[in-house]
Amino acid sequence: MERRGILICAGYFYGIPFPLRKEDLIIAVDGGFRYCQEEGITPSLILGDLDSLAASLPENLPPVAYNIFSENPKEKAEFLSKSSFQGIPLKQLPVVKNDTDLLAAIKLCLEEEIREIHIFGALEGRRFDHSLAALQSLAFLTEQKAKGYLYGKEELITALQDGSLHFPKGMQGTCSVFSYSEEARGVEEKGLLYQIDKGCLKNSFPIGVSNAFTGEEAEISVEKGMLFVSYGIENL
Repeated sequence: MERRGILICAGYFYGIPFPLRKEDLIIAVDGGFRYCQEEGITPSLILGDLDSLAASLPENLPPVAYNIFSENPKEKAEFLSKSSFQGIPLKQLPVVKNDTDLLAAIKLCLEEEIREIHIFGALEGRRFDHSLAALQSLAFLTEQKAKGYLYGKEELITALQDGSLHFPKGMQGTCSVFSYSEEARGVEEKGLLYQIDKGCLKNSFPIGVSNAFTGEEAEISVEKGMLFVSYGIENL
């Protein structure tokens, strides 16, 4: 089986609705480490600027200056051997930076040639701007030709760009489709309650909200552009 990225962030966390595998790269993104502790999950590493994890860290933890995207294998090995928290590798990022902690974790997964990334605790937190940033991060990894999934309490969001998404028989509940691009052209929605044939969706008009599965096979595709697709976790 292909290695997956499992990213656990510090927003609202509702558990992981599928079994973890030993080959998964599990990253506790900053304060997401607390959820790992509560769920008995041992992450592969902790990554972040430690702003939301500070209460759990020892006061005498030395600051770490390290470029996680360094191409120097020796530097990486030395860092991982010296920096840890409760025996788990720790990659501390600067507070002032261009990438969010989540985006840094996504880039690390891509660097490890992981093409399927599941993100938890990045939606529905106290700050709505973090949810928007998570959606943009989902768009980023989709542009890198990887598959990404953002999990909320009852629904998940994925994205597709210039491609298609197939759903097997038996799917139930709501399925909503939004254009992330200014325009998404050649959109088709087959097997859903409301069907579209070669339509155009815009990011300023939510016509794709609240479609529904019918229990039959379904497919959503787009010829040009990027779509966000949300559906119920109960279908997993």
